Order: sequence, then C-alpha cells, then structure tokens
Amino acid sequence: LTDGESVYYGLKKIDWLTPRAKHFYGRRMTGFYEDGDKLYLVDNNNVEKPLSEWDIDSPLKHLKLAYASKDYLIIEGRVIKNIADKNSMEFIGSTIRLVRPCDDAGTPPHKIDFFYFFRDKDKVYYYYTGLKQMKTIDGLNPGDYITDNYKHLKALEAYTNEEPIEDTK
Repeated sequence: LTDGESVYYGLKKIDWLTPRAKHFYGRRMTGFYEDGDKLYLVDNNNVEKPLSEWDIDSPLKHLKLAYASKDYLIIEGRVIKNIADKNSMEFIGSTIRLVRPCDDAGTPPHKIDFFYFFRDKDKVYYYYTGLKQMKTIDGLNPGDYITDNYKHLKALEAYTNEEPIEDTK
C-alpha cells in the first residue's frame, strides 16, 4: 500500500521500499514489487533486482507461500519456470526435511530443505529446495490430496523419490 510518499505493509511503514511500487508482495518469502513496467525482487539485504524475464502483463496468482504467473513461479526468493496451469493451480501444502542436523556444539551448520506441493486440474507438482526447480509427480489424481493434510503431504514427499542434496561448498 502506498500513499505516494511512503510504502506500508499492513500498518508498518517500509522505509527502504520505493513509493513507485504499485503492489508489494511479501508473505513469508523474499519481497517483490512491480512498478507498472518491471517486477523487482527485494532480497534480505533490501537490494532490488529487476526481473527482466517476467512478463508484467501476466497477472499474479497468490499461492500462500509462492506467487505464479503463466510462465513463472516466485518461491523462496527465486524465480523458476512454472510448469502448471496457473488458472487451476492450487497450493496443497509443504513439508520439511532435515538434511543435516547440528551437533551439540552447533557445528556443522544444520541444513533443512523444503518440499512445496501444488496441483492443477490435471497433475500434482512439487518444488524441492535441493533442486531449485518445479517437477511433476506422474500418475497421481490431483483431487485425491487434501490441502494441509500431513499424511497426504508425507505420501507426496515419498512419491518424489528425491534424495537429500548436500551443498557442494
């Protein structure tokens, strides 16, 4: 929300965000805004990055922890290719995977990855932080999965057959 001079998120004034932003999106994810010409990603250090690949004329769909356009998905501060039908796309839920626990001393740093599950009228999809892309889970009926049902979400995670991916740093 902007009054032309300042930008507000809820009732909180956002000093670092430009008032030229028409819409600000930032619920549990890296924030972003569009100014009518371009979409900008705002990272945790408040650095703005223009997203030249985003078609500003493609309306956004809010999916709880992500935003989708016809071609792209903004999730975890990343812009990835959207392979689902945006118009019928829904967020089913998410799970976490503890890849590397920390020891009593707190080292090495722990690593947690997330699975986000979506569906459209035809298929079930997932985004796994270890892969940084959206994939299809073949052979599933999208209507068989209840939103935010832990048992269903853990079954979907198992269907992905994804192995934990360690950082190569």
